[in-house]
Amino acid sequence: MKPFCLFLLLWALLLSSGVILAGVGQVTTDKVDNKKSTYSTGASISSSLSASMHQLGDPARRLGQGFSFSPYLVDKKRGISYFGSLSFNKDYRGERELGLNDLALGLSTSIGTAYDKKVLFKIRLSSTIPLSEYSREWSKLYTALTVAPSAIMKLDALGVPGVTVVYSLRASLFFHQYKASYTGRANNQYAVGNSLAVSYSPMDKLSLGVNGSYGRNFTYDGVSRDGVQVGENISYSVTDSTSVTVGHANGGSPLATNGREIEINIYDRESSTVYGEISYGF
Repeated sequence: MKPFCLFLLLWALLLSSGVILAGVGQVTTDKVDNKKSTYSTGASISSSLSASMHQLGDPARRLGQGFSFSPYLVDKKRGISYFGSLSFNKDYRGERELGLNDLALGLSTSIGTAYDKKVLFKIRLSSTIPLSEYSREWSKLYTALTVAPSAIMKLDALGVPGVTVVYSLRASLFFHQYKASYTGRANNQYAVGNSLAVSYSPMDKLSLGVNGSYGRNFTYDGVSRDGVQVGENISYSVTDSTSVTVGHANGGSPLATNGREIEINIYDRESSTVYGEISYGF
């Protein structure tokens, strides 16, 4: 089967899966007035500036800016949200190139509740369209499919107001032309991971958050690589549609230099990044 035909088939299955999942997760339905629109649309745009913690003048110092555009369409009748995400990165080092990232298309829907509706379960299905130079020219990626279920719990009912906990799982399947990229690096066949995020809102417009994720990638030859990332952020809603976020993130291999012991650092000058972001929704 040709790659393009394979992609169309996988994308059709992705969309149909969302409709099925929405039907399974919906226990009761409200009557819909056909005279009213059952769809709503919107989008968000954001710009972020990030820098590594290296000293000024250090050749290893990283500095760049990101831009993203994320439209969405909500099917109120089925309870499905369709989304897309397109982003660019501007490197402020060397040739200061502007790079296009891969396009993400997908859907998300609620699949049920538990503990007297204190916990909400959702699932997110997405596909990757290779638009970046590395994906198209070097790794020869056809597409990737990702499924990500999550559980969302607000702790108000437990006497902890303003705290929200989100736990997510993720599994991705990649489709490449070759087992390795033209750079010689092995391509990943699939990846699995999980993440935990905790946010606290002491007031309506302010939110403090911490998050961590752990994942493992597997090449076509079965070789695995682990990765971990931790971060902290502060967000403030300037208006109902505009928010500003500042934060710190650090990620990399969880193994120590000896290759055996686990070593996870919240901060490391060689790998930590600080960033600021402004986003607008409409």
